[in-house]
Amino acid sequence: MRFILRKNRATYSLTSPLDELISSGNVLRRIDLFVENLELTPLGFKMDFGENGRPSYHGDSL
Repeated sequence: MRFILRKNRATYSLTSPLDELISSGNVLRRIDLFVENLELTPLGFKMDFGENGRPSYHGDSL
């Protein structure tokens, strides 16, 4: 083996789906419901990208 790959300690791994880890009465559920019901198109967000998905971005812009 030429290289030893270390794990990034800042990366977390979930053993359960995130939805199961948040209780039903948690405020995050209300925030999620609010965000899902926002009308973003009138605010200038483009929501329909056709069959090709979102437009790409140049990798050097990061």
